[in-house]
Amino acid sequence: MGHRNYGNVNCGLIWKIAIFLGLAICGCSVGGAPSPPPSKKPVPAKTTSPEGFKPPNALERSLAMGSDAPTFFLTMESFFEPIKEPTSRDWLAEHQEKGQTYPQYEALEPNMPRAPRDKIYLLPLGEFSSGDPSLEKIQDYTTRFFGLEVVLLEGETNPTFTGRTDLFTKKKQWLTSDILSHLETKLPEDAYCLLGVTMTDLYPSESWNYVFGIATLKKRVGVYSLARYDPQFFGNSRGEDWDKKALERSCKVLAHETCHMMGMAHCIYFDCLMNGTNHLDELDGQNTFLCPVCLRKLQRAVRPDFLERYRHLKEFFEANGLEKQKLWVSRVLES
Repeated sequence: MGHRNYGNVNCGLIWKIAIFLGLAICGCSVGGAPSPPPSKKPVPAKTTSPEGFKPPNALERSLAMGSDAPTFFLTMESFFEPIKEPTSRDWLAEHQEKGQTYPQYEALEPNMPRAPRDKIYLLPLGEFSSGDPSLEKIQDYTTRFFGLEVVLLEGETNPTFTGRTDLFTKKKQWLTSDILSHLETKLPEDAYCLLGVTMTDLYPSESWNYVFGIATLKKRVGVYSLARYDPQFFGNSRGEDWDKKALERSCKVLAHETCHMMGMAHCIYFDCLMNGTNHLDELDGQNTFLCPVCLRKLQRAVRPDFLERYRHLKEFFEANGLEKQKLWVSRVLES
């Protein structure tokens, strides 16, 4: 995580975003597993419980889009529900978040994907089995979502990182600082970012039990583990339609985290891909799409042709049996 300025980026904002990157989708008891043993820090880190999150009202949501928001974004508002009050286990019940309006994002001026550094690279780390999420499909989805070239590198099946066995799960874990240092040496010259993807559990320090992922804006590298999104990690059955569920979860995670790499904070305005999530039920109920506030941030970051983008996403959902997402995009395209 970087503490210094990156271009014109404010140090405090970088630090907050780096925290978001490390804790973007957190849960202390994932997949029905019992709570882990105590540690020096909560697992993952939890802030002081907020004194009741109150969803923004219609005026606040409108202002979050920016007073100069083009008609397209105002029209898109009708396709999204306002964010609801959280239940006791949800992210916003346990984490204080002020949100990030589009004008605040504009002022942040984060590093954007621009030629010649405009490609997203994915590097598989460790073993992937036939039942694990398809990396080729994740690559395809990330390409369609951002409209950028996404390169899937040849995986490193037996990397050497500092590791340990987690006391709770009895599973192998890798130290994230080791991985990030390794990724820095692998960063291609034309890369906007290099993201390591693994089915091995991660930990950021000896005092933490685990972390889902972590990244640095300054050095443009990150690593994310999909291990704890798999019921088998906790000895449970994957159940029916696991392939679809695994693909949906993985696509959400990679898109959410890459948006963080582009400087987007968690969304508190609408039911949105950029909402924080605290447990798997919350993740599974999370929207696949960016709300108008976050969509406008994406426009600034990657300048997409939105109609073409939605057509490409529809093709992906149709080809992979993600019916709910396909129907949503169809409604947008027909409007």
